[in-house]
Amino acid sequence: MNINPPSNDFGNVKVGHHKSVTFTLSNSAQEGPPITFTSPVAFSVPPTSPQVFGFAGSATNCPLRLFPKKKCKLTVEFIPAAPKFYPSKVTVSDNAANANQTIPLSGSGE
Repeated sequence: MNINPPSNDFGNVKVGHHKSVTFTLSNSAQEGPPITFTSPVAFSVPPTSPQVFGFAGSATNCPLRLFPKKKCKLTVEFIPAAPKFYPSKVTVSDNAANANQTIPLSGSGE
């Protein structure tokens, strides 16, 4: 499984506003079995209170199985709750050879 970009810094975002970034997940194999995402939760961020990183309603177009040479997208939102720095990550749960992948995230509220 390849993920592009491999990480994201959302930069400075006004408190209460949101910023989104879309990651491309790809199965770079030329042939062979598909990569299967864990069901029902293939993508997760650590819970926080309030939740500052998350997924929009249509966050992903990833199917249950990503076949060789195919790609899909995952959109992550950042909504800072206070003027401070927030580190986090997305965990992608699947059966790829390099499973499970993490995508480092960060952003600052202003």
